[in-house]
Amino acid sequence: MVSTGIVKLTYLDIDGVEWIKSFIGPGDFFACPNVLVSGQPTDYFAAAVDECVLEQVDYATIKELCEQFPPWQKAIRQLLEQHIVRKEQRERELLTMTPEDRYLSFLKTYPNMAEQLQLRDIARYLGVTPEALSRIRKRLRV
Repeated sequence: MVSTGIVKLTYLDIDGVEWIKSFIGPGDFFACPNVLVSGQPTDYFAAAVDECVLEQVDYATIKELCEQFPPWQKAIRQLLEQHIVRKEQRERELLTMTPEDRYLSFLKTYPNMAEQLQLRDIARYLGVTPEALSRIRKRLRV
């Protein structure tokens, strides 16, 4: 969980170009379900955008707490539900929205982060070049 700061989760393509999968801000959590469930290594990276304080609990401890205390089961279920909804929204945006609409959705989803992030990171999140983002911002007068 991110206590303070912003973390970006990124993939690197074969040429080393970074593509941003998501931003995680204060109060949000991140985990790689593939790692937790199968033990396979993750294929994306977490990088601090600015100075961060993170809280970490290993999965074995979480499983143990869930087995012993029903409120933990409920809390983890709610976190996983939020995670699923966010992933579904992100997938829908990438598959069905124009870059302009993705940018407007980004501003709505991350209003506090938008001013703290570099425009090149926002562009990489949207799947456009920084130049294209500049044109989008000019058209939208943002």
